[in-house]
Amino acid sequence: MEYKIGKILRHEDFRLNTLRNDIALVHLTEPIQFTDEIKPVCLADPNNDLTDGPSRLDGLASCFVLGWGHIEIDLGDGQMKQVTLPNELQQSLMKVIPAQNCTSEESIEEMQLGLRPDENVLCAKRAIFDKELWEHDLEESAQGAACMGDSGGPLVCLDYGDEGYKVQGIISQGKGCGRRGFYTKVGSYMEWIFENGGV
Repeated sequence: MEYKIGKILRHEDFRLNTLRNDIALVHLTEPIQFTDEIKPVCLADPNNDLTDGPSRLDGLASCFVLGWGHIEIDLGDGQMKQVTLPNELQQSLMKVIPAQNCTSEESIEEMQLGLRPDENVLCAKRAIFDKELWEHDLEESAQGAACMGDSGGPLVCLDYGDEGYKVQGIISQGKGCGRRGFYTKVGSYMEWIFENGGV
């Protein structure tokens, strides 16, 4: 199923050198036809920040990142891992990092990226598969992280209050596959989305 793009609206205060306000809206020429495999997802609630503060989800598998970016295939027998593009949409378990840990000087120096996080950015890292995850019936194949080609994809987190997943972040920057990354915090831009999204 294919849809044509009518217009791409980039945030008017987007800055390429720092990736500030790294968000855009894609307007399609026709409505999406939802099916059992194509369904909408709710957006973040700006009044209930699941990524920081007292409502932050410390859960085992509270967040997933999705994308069509590069994946590594272990060829075995001591051979190098092969990097390829997937034929199906991929998802990986993620854990949100508290804001104070994300914005520390030590964290920023480790990331070596041009973006200095502010209140409109959140951080997440891969959720390492361990006994705790196994006991909650989560498969080891769910372990991973955002990689090249995943930028612009969603970080969805479970809102236990509404019993559903919501888009909390948009993949923006990262340092290598499988490490922590910076995400545009969707909740900070809900007013802009409503003003420009035609909803």
